Amino acid sequence: MPKAKSSVFIAVAGFTDKDIFDLITKKALSGIKVEVILIKDETNSNSGINFSNLFENGGKVWMIEEHTTMHNKFCVIDDEVVINGSYNWTYKAMDDHENIMIITGHFDTVINYIDQFKSLKKQYFGTEKEAYHKLSLRLTALKNLIGIGG
Repeated sequence: MPKAKSSVFIAVAGFTDKDIFDLITKKALSGIKVEVILIKDETNSNSGINFSNLFENGGKVWMIEEHTTMHNKFCVIDDEVVINGSYNWTYKAMDDHENIMIITGHFDTVINYIDQFKSLKKQYFGTEKEAYHKLSLRLTALKNLIGIGG
């Protein structure tokens, strides 16, 4: 993965690769803007990844709760690099014959993927302010339910 310096936007249907997740969490902790959109399904829910850890370290996780046919598998780094392909960010995908493409130096492509990321957020979560508020309420309720809230 190219070394992110300012931002990482990821939209993937499946995300079970803990090594990649730990890497982007470290990026968020270092001050890099990290946002992830994924589906709240059985695969992601049973991945063993604590997605709220990214949120707690300065990143954002947008989980699409409803059943959807989102098959996105892309990442935009620093508004300069696009990673795209059939590869879900899962351990299973490592054994499949998936493909991945890294695009650099093509501004129109980067803009198209950033627009797609923003469109997904708006479609499923409304404005960023509304979505952040909903996520914050959910995390607060979860913490209170399991007894870790103040």
